Parts: sequence; structure tokens; C-alpha cells
Amino acid sequence: MKELQAKAKVTQTMTRDGLVVENQADGTVENVSSREAEQDYSTDAEGKAEKILERAEDIKDGHKNKKKAKKAAETAATAKSEDGLHRSAARLELTEDERADPELQPYIHKAEAKADNLDLRVRRDHVPYDVWERQGTLQTTEGNVVHYGYIEKFIERLGERFNIREIAFDRWGAVQMVQNLEGMGFTVVPFGQGFKDMSPPTKELMKLVLEEKIAHGGHPVLRWMMDNIFICTDPAGNIKPGKEKSTEKIDGAVATIMALDRAIRCGNDKAESVYDSRGLLFI
Repeated sequence: MKELQAKAKVTQTMTRDGLVVENQADGTVENVSSREAEQDYSTDAEGKAEKILERAEDIKDGHKNKKKAKKAAETAATAKSEDGLHRSAARLELTEDERADPELQPYIHKAEAKADNLDLRVRRDHVPYDVWERQGTLQTTEGNVVHYGYIEKFIERLGERFNIREIAFDRWGAVQMVQNLEGMGFTVVPFGQGFKDMSPPTKELMKLVLEEKIAHGGHPVLRWMMDNIFICTDPAGNIKPGKEKSTEKIDGAVATIMALDRAIRCGNDKAESVYDSRGLLFI
């Protein structure tokens, strides 16, 4: 005959050592909490105070390390320069315990996703975007599309530091940004990208470069973009910048040409030029 056993009656109790489960049928007790058991100092009168202080210091150090890791993760995920714009997507250097901390996961995931996206572009384009980003010569934003909100914020902050007289823009796809910039108080001027508008300033820039009158500070990103330029020519002899491959960016070079044109047209309302004391400033 099969021996009958009493049905187990289980109770749960929260103690100083965590959650305890007691089987009242057989009297077994099991600590199911992952919480570290507190040390008992009551049995050792000698050195009791020192042990309590040591334990308190350990807990304090643990909290400090956790806060430090969280701050590092937050900084890497939303790293900003003095201009308030994102700077670094560097890999986080955290311990295994810090990476496993649920509180840090959102920040770690955000930073790692940003770094992964940058690494993907480095491999795809064979361009050291990651190096430039660490140097502070290239700014990155989250996602795979242009973040116009950051660009507008960037221009707004520049306006607080510099006297921006005009902002030239390509008419294509810039309607909303133009309205937003005008709402901030900037003067926004359309600039065509065809031969008629681009040829005069492109020729002028080439002349200044050949005469060694352009001080660019050796900016690595601008140098790369200048190297990517492929000069397009029409039957009338007009020229404009172009590129042979989609991965070869020339935006900075085109922006320089547009800015040069507007500077020539607007002139300088001061007897002394700021460029007498320094070269071009690339932000």
C-alpha cells in the first residue's frame, strides 16, 4: 500500500536575510532570495565596531561604483560638447556586474546602438568616422537619418556665440528647417546648386587655394571632403563640385563654397577682418 503523505503547506516570510520559504509539513526552510545575508556581529564583542564600519564602507563603495557606472553610461549615451551637441559614441568600459545591472541597461543599450551604427558606417565606407568623432571633429546623432532638430539646435547655439549675418541653404527639402530658422531670427537665403550659382564661388575658392590664402587648420573631415570633389563642367566652361561615389561626402566643401559666395556678395561692414587674426573656423 502506498504511504500517504501530508500535503505540503508552504509559507513565505521576509527576513533580514531576504525571502524565506518554510515547508511546515517537513519543517525544511529555504532562503530563496538572492540578497546577500547580513553578517552577525553580535557574537564577537571584540572588534564589533570595526566590522560594522567595514561593512558600512563596503556598502558605501558599492553605491558609489554603481552611481559612477550609471553616470558613465548616461554620458556615453547622451554625450554633449560645450555647444550642447552629441560628441562621442565610444564603447563603454564597464564591468560584467555593471553591464548586468537593470538600471544601467537603457543607457548602455542607447550608447551601444549608437556605436554599432558608427562602426557599420566605418566598415561600409572605409572612412575613419569613429576616429574623427573621438577627436571632436565630427558630430554624430542617433539613428540612420538626418536629425534636423539637432542641426537647428546647433545653429541656434552658434548664433549665441557668433554674429551670423546669413545662412545659405539648398532649396531642396529644406522648407521646414528654413521656417524654423527664420522663427529663431536668422536671415536665410536660398542658394542654387546648378552651374549658374556654383561656378563663380567654386572658381574663386580654387584661386584662393592655389594662392595659399585659405587657412583651414588642417581639419581632417574637410580635407577628406575636398579630396572627394569631382569637378563637373558644362559646355560653357562653368564648373561646380560633384562626386563619383555616393559614399564620398562633399557637403563640407559645398558649404564652404556657398559661404564664400555669400561673404563676397555681402562684403564686410568692418574696417578690420576677423580673418586678419585667425583662419577659417570649422565647428
